[in-house]
Order: sequence, then C-alpha cells, then structure tokens
Amino acid sequence: NTLIWPRLHRCWPHARYILLLRHPGAVIASLTDRRTDPDHEAIHAEVLGYSEKLEAARQSLDTHVVRYEDLTAEPERVTRGLCDYLGVEWESGMLDYGTKDHGTFRPQLGDWSSTIRSGRIQPARSADGTTALPPRLAETARAWGYPVGAPPRH
Repeated sequence: NTLIWPRLHRCWPHARYILLLRHPGAVIASLTDRRTDPDHEAIHAEVLGYSEKLEAARQSLDTHVVRYEDLTAEPERVTRGLCDYLGVEWESGMLDYGTKDHGTFRPQLGDWSSTIRSGRIQPARSADGTTALPPRLAETARAWGYPVGAPPRH
C-alpha cells in the first residue's frame, strides 16, 4: 500500500497507519540476492520509488513507525507497541505466525524465499554501512536514522 497511501488516506482519513522502515541498502541487498540476473539500476530505482513514497507518508501522516531491524531483534517489545497503538490486546501467538496456514503468498517487494516460509522470525540482515547508496537513497536512509557510506567518487 506504500504506493497508494494518498488514495487510502482520502478514503479513510481517520485510519491508523503503521510504517515499516528498513535500511534501503539492506532492501537492495535482499532484492539483489533473490533475483537470478539482477539489474542493479532497476533495483535501485525500485527501492527509491518505494522509499520516497514511504518517506512522503512518514512526513504526511500520523503514523506508528516500526524499524524492521527492531522487529526482528525484539519482536515481543515491538508487537506490544503496535498493539498499544492499535488498541488491541497483545497475545503471544502473534509471534508464532508459522503455525497458521496463510494461503498462497504473492510477493511484490519483499522476501518470498524459504526465510518467510520458515514460520520463524529471522534476524534482520543488516546493511553494510560502508556501501555507498545512490544520493537520493542515502538521503532517505539518513532521514530514517540509518548509517550511510560515503558517496562514490567520480
């Protein structure tokens, strides 16, 4: 829903929004690892498009922000915070998603490997903080509080 958040907000102006942030460099690495013949320029453009829309939502909406790295490192603490934000009771079963049949998983941007199908919360693979990102992605990563490598020299 990242790409259509303005439409969703027009339809449901009082909705509560949860934003999931992840270091753009980690997203790039994940997409690159999962594609047979990765087109690096296309992957950078894809991540930039999502990141810019996500940043626009972060700046425009009253949101509850979750960092992917925090969710995977401390799932109970983070999901309790989500439940508080949503006004629902937290249940330990929320962390045991692998015991449920969720039907067919149709991925877009994200993980569609055995990692997601493992049914267990996996530790986040961190981004290499020394790897340079394209300038606009680096700017977004900094805005989200992530470390960013030095820009490439020309």
